[in-house]
Amino acid sequence: MLKSVIGNTFSSPIQIEWYFNGRAIQSANRIQTYHDFGYVAIDILSVRSEDAGTYTIIARNALGEAQLSATMEVEG
Repeated sequence: MLKSVIGNTFSSPIQIEWYFNGRAIQSANRIQTYHDFGYVAIDILSVRSEDAGTYTIIARNALGEAQLSATMEVEG
């Protein structure tokens, strides 16, 4: 699970977008995304070798945007 905490004054709603190797991620049976009161996470069940790559989260509101990327390696 990749997770982060996003600070917000709650004056403006936050839009969260997740990307894998530059492509938008959609929640599915194996992949779930969470966003609740500044806590964001992506949970990947039964990780496979094709899940290795760069995951990026972009948070946007009326004041601007921020992004964070992490690279996941899968062994085995």
